[in-house]
Amino acid sequence: MNQELGFCPTDRVVIINADDLGVTRSTNQAIMQMFQNNAITSTSILVPADAAQDAALQCTKEKAMNVGIHIT
Repeated sequence: MNQELGFCPTDRVVIINADDLGVTRSTNQAIMQMFQNNAITSTSILVPADAAQDAALQCTKEKAMNVGIHIT
């Protein structure tokens, strides 16, 4: 997996994931700000959640974001 992320096989890598994108608009704003500040490396959008559609729209505007899906 390290090589797929652009690291050497022996490198130690920390992935910081912000879970539950889409719960609220304020959560979405906070997670987007953390991406802009390079404080996180990925997020997962919670489907279905009240602000999931807003989160999906914000994700389409940002490039090179690592976004997964959190299904409940």
